Amino acid sequence: MKIGPYEVLEKVGQGGAGAVFRARGPNGREVAVKVLKEGRANERFEREVRLLGSLGEEEGFVPLLGSGAGPEGRWLAMPFFDGGTLRDRIMKGPMKVAEALELGVFLARTLSRAHERGIVHRDLKPENILYTKDGKPLVADLGLAKHWSRDADGASQSISLTRAGEMRGTPGYMAPEQMKDSKEATPEADVFAIGAILYECLAGVPAFTGTNIWTVLEKVESGTFESLRKARADVPAWLADGIESALEIDPGKRPRDGHELLLVLTGERSRRGRPGIAIAASLVLVLVLVLVLGRSGPSAGTGTSTEPPVPVIAVTSDTGLPKWYQAIPARERFGLPRGVVPSEKPGEYRNEKDGTTLLLVAAGPCTVRGSDEDVHKVVLGAFLVSKYELTFKQFRRFVEDTHYVTGAEQKGGGLIFKPGDTDQEDFLSGYEQSEGTSWRHPEVGATPLDDEPVTQVTYLDARAYCAWAGLDLPTEEEWEKAASWDGKRARPFPWGDRPPSAADPRRANIGDLSFLRAIRFPPHGMDFEDGYPGRAPVGSFEGDRSPCGALDMGGNVAEWCTMKDPRSEAQRYRGGHFCAAPKDTLVTTRDLITLAATATNWVGFRPIRRLDR
Repeated sequence: MKIGPYEVLEKVGQGGAGAVFRARGPNGREVAVKVLKEGRANERFEREVRLLGSLGEEEGFVPLLGSGAGPEGRWLAMPFFDGGTLRDRIMKGPMKVAEALELGVFLARTLSRAHERGIVHRDLKPENILYTKDGKPLVADLGLAKHWSRDADGASQSISLTRAGEMRGTPGYMAPEQMKDSKEATPEADVFAIGAILYECLAGVPAFTGTNIWTVLEKVESGTFESLRKARADVPAWLADGIESALEIDPGKRPRDGHELLLVLTGERSRRGRPGIAIAASLVLVLVLVLVLGRSGPSAGTGTSTEPPVPVIAVTSDTGLPKWYQAIPARERFGLPRGVVPSEKPGEYRNEKDGTTLLLVAAGPCTVRGSDEDVHKVVLGAFLVSKYELTFKQFRRFVEDTHYVTGAEQKGGGLIFKPGDTDQEDFLSGYEQSEGTSWRHPEVGATPLDDEPVTQVTYLDARAYCAWAGLDLPTEEEWEKAASWDGKRARPFPWGDRPPSAADPRRANIGDLSFLRAIRFPPHGMDFEDGYPGRAPVGSFEGDRSPCGALDMGGNVAEWCTMKDPRSEAQRYRGGHFCAAPKDTLVTTRDLITLAATATNWVGFRPIRRLDR
């Protein structure tokens, strides 16, 4: 039996909404395929696909590998994790305090990323927390997730699938207000679920128990549960207090979202909105939250700590670090994320997983221009942006390491540029499906050089790579800041105020005479010649340099960003490319393309690494 391109090996789960199968993909990789029953659940399926497309492994969620529909019903495919579920772990007995705390920090951080995007999970429970083979947890099952904010991108597509007064979720983990009306569930409901999960991890039994479902619901509604310190004496008082604050009946008394719960669990806040302990800093190279297994849970007879854990300042010797980095005063250094180190070249950093060269984009306010009519100020946190577009060689290593199958490979081909009417000057007017094209062969018979940018990758393919490499995809605002902000203003072009011209042919790799000749299209007076009919090796155009030092943000290939258009199932890409007109090198150049299903020979991506995770 096959479901889409996947060969079914066995059924591993069955529920009211459908079934889950273990299957094997075309590349031999095992996956989990979720098949939904026909009916109203199909609307939820479409929403789950959209939400999984915006929340991947880098955010702490089980990533989407593919989706479709067939005789067996609508399906979606995800990696198959054989590390079991949190329920399996709890069945072995209560967790150590530090182990539960580490899980709580992960859940709070993961849900904070969803809450920032206006999404509430609504069905957090031990069964929906999966472990990879090496013990890494991931949150699964967005089948009941929804946008809680009508102002969030994509909210118009998903906010009204639950009827007013309808209860959706799992008893014992649903907040009281969610039991009354799931439609109005907000991030505080997810906070309640995390509190219930952590209570059970530490006590070994659920916070709300009963001989039947009605007893459980009654206890949740009344807030009746045994004190965590009574159920587990070695749980520190501060931690028990924080978990019980998440189980308050009144949502206004709980931490308001995943981020605020994270502050509670890391000791930066005590309950809702109250400052916690002060944290003193010393010589800093890396600022990381260290959760040392065994430190939080005291030995028998030693009593319990009443102080919350503090973020530890990792003081590291400068030995072996580049001289330019050693010369930076400690107070001026930012906290390097794990897996990122200073490079030998001043001002550059390196992501150790995949070798990506990264440049700092400082935190602070800037003006971005989504279009001439959409000029607005934003305040963005600091992040590191790749100096170059991701290369064919880097993507090949990812595929070899993970056996990943891209969207174009699953569909049998991607899109290639198709010139428009030869009687019109606007040659970039269309595209066509090209069988056999993929990241390995962006056009039929073409194999990229190792240092050319990878293309024929979907937005989801780009996210999968970033999850593997420990990187992120930029939002549109982050992309535009990296491309244009010089500290005082947003430049119209990455290099300044003037578009590329025949007088400056090596400014950027865009649609030029060599490109028009390659596609057999009349020049229509074109006098611009940059020397490349298609993709150029990354960094070939030194003139296409943004204020932060990133190259090729005006040309070569366009680049995926993560901001969704709320009016359609589409994803933005930004920047000019090798088949674009000179005017399209403006930093405001943007376009839409179908999410999760489409790869093209002119769109690649440029990873970033945020400094807040």
